[in-house]
Amino acid sequence: MDRNILIIAGEPSGDQRASELIKELKPLTPGFSFWGFGGDLLEKEGVELIEHVRDLSLVGVWEVIKNLGKIYAQYKHLVKNIDRRKPSLAILIDYPGFNLKIAKTLKKKNIPVIYYIIPQVWAWDKKRVYTLKKYTDEILVIFRFEQTFLKKYDVNCTFVGHPLVDTALKLKNLSVLGNETAQSNNKKLCLALLPGSRKHEIDYLLPTMLQAADNIHKEIPATTFMIAENSNLDKSLYDSCLDKYVSLPVERVRNNTFGVLEKCDFAVVASGTAT
Repeated sequence: MDRNILIIAGEPSGDQRASELIKELKPLTPGFSFWGFGGDLLEKEGVELIEHVRDLSLVGVWEVIKNLGKIYAQYKHLVKNIDRRKPSLAILIDYPGFNLKIAKTLKKKNIPVIYYIIPQVWAWDKKRVYTLKKYTDEILVIFRFEQTFLKKYDVNCTFVGHPLVDTALKLKNLSVLGNETAQSNNKKLCLALLPGSRKHEIDYLLPTMLQAADNIHKEIPATTFMIAENSNLDKSLYDSCLDKYVSLPVERVRNNTFGVLEKCDFAVVASGTAT
């Protein structure tokens, strides 16, 4: 087989976790190349992307139904590349709707499968545990209770800890935003707006968050706001929402959610990794 490793991260949060993993893996795998699905952060680590997360990240039944043709085309594109490149190993990051399906395909082709950050099988649809057991070779879990749960089903798994803990420790004594921001917010109430990392989350949540922010600002004029933006999404997506609130004191920060949270007193947060 060729010395290459397939990695599939279908969402911005998965792109973050995958990029951290690849950064650690590269010194351990000299001579190997990485390719697959991911976002800007994986690309910065030298991963060749055949699909970008901006075209992959979907949430909700209706979003999936509307995009079934596109999803199938992405699946076929991936399988074609697997057959051509013959990866030595596949690493699947979260994204269960797609990754559990591709895991079956990979096992049929005798390609070892590692699953990092599993679907919440302990919370709902527990039968997926048997899918994980059958079609993966090793599972890396980020919560200790996940390991305990999977061991009950004799699933091969290793507890590796939650990567956000490492990130938080690194930033503990780090000034992640400029001194100007820290000084300007020193005597003001600052609210963080975290509308998510998917296009439809921004479409649905950011306008409501900004309306709430505008109402708060009218009641408490000294309040300022910060929005945590994601570079995997087009800047114009945020622009179209903010254009209606030109007088609102909002600072925009891309790819630095921890920095935003460090400087704010309260946060309005979309469900997901950010929570």
